[in-house]
Amino acid sequence: MSAIIQTIDLSTISGIYTLLIPSQYNVNNVGWIDLLNQSPYNFVFQAGGLQVPVPAWDHYPIQIAEKTGPFWQPVSACQFPATITPAILGNPGSSLSTLLTVTIYAVGENPSSTSPRSLNYQNYIPNTVNTAGGDVAISLQNDNKPPLTTIIESTPSDAVASTWHADNSGNLIIKGDNAGALTTLLETIAGASPLVRFFAGLIQMDTTGHIIMSNNITLRWLDSSLNSQAVLVATSGDEVHLRAVKASGNVIIADSNDSPIATFNSTSGITLADGGVHLTTGSLSKISKFSAAVTTTPTFFNHGLGVIPDIVLAIPNGAAAPTTRTFEYESSTMTITQVKMTGGSSFTLDCLAIKF
Repeated sequence: MSAIIQTIDLSTISGIYTLLIPSQYNVNNVGWIDLLNQSPYNFVFQAGGLQVPVPAWDHYPIQIAEKTGPFWQPVSACQFPATITPAILGNPGSSLSTLLTVTIYAVGENPSSTSPRSLNYQNYIPNTVNTAGGDVAISLQNDNKPPLTTIIESTPSDAVASTWHADNSGNLIIKGDNAGALTTLLETIAGASPLVRFFAGLIQMDTTGHIIMSNNITLRWLDSSLNSQAVLVATSGDEVHLRAVKASGNVIIADSNDSPIATFNSTSGITLADGGVHLTTGSLSKISKFSAAVTTTPTFFNHGLGVIPDIVLAIPNGAAAPTTRTFEYESSTMTITQVKMTGGSSFTLDCLAIKF
């Protein structure tokens, strides 16, 4: 199996560097050593009788064992430990990568490429835009620098602070500039508790999936006339107001098929689906008010409930003598439209038919 055995900062080496294969790997089982030279340093790799010059900014795989008959033998009397001798190619600058990554491959295993190839970073100077000889930027890259290193910064001539600022840790601030007055539009905060903030922190999102909004903020929707309407408001008094988009509109709570469960309207009030209201004990699904002019003769009256009532409540309405205003209803004969009622005399009842 392949393994990265070392990452070496060539800028820290003076003279000859000894390259060892760690003891947990059997050097006799290594078939290739892969040198990824992301640096402006040329160097010579030497392992016993094997000597290979490796250019700066080059990916150089070296075969150190080959199969002869049933056995694997060292190439060119290759022996470890190996040595490398870096030599700077020009001025590396303060931000250039100076790293050499060393990977080994077991015998019978090949790296992805077995031929040396130049890297794309030879003419790259980090923290500046690479235009590759033209006028259009093709990349912006900043590698192998300490955390919080600035990679983008821009301050307009009329402003006292940056409108763009980004670092290599993932922190980003974008501000709008209006004649020198800056407003934060977007901010990402890296670290142990990362956040994304919008509009000077009025809206935040964290990695737990929470959306956090400041107090006294309003969410607005466009109505059918494309006018902005305040729909959800968190007040400074810690109240949440849910509003209809227009004065004549409804606020509807619906199920997954968009069938209304509850409809709220400023004129008609609250309309509930057939499930009704479920209380701590019991429920109430339908109620209908009706009048019944009862006599001593049992008579059916329309109750208007639409289902067979569970109970009918009534109260006399009139000037008859209280002693004669007795009445009853017959539950066994009730239908979805009518209830039979009888009075001790002739008078009017105000009634409620109720379905629990």
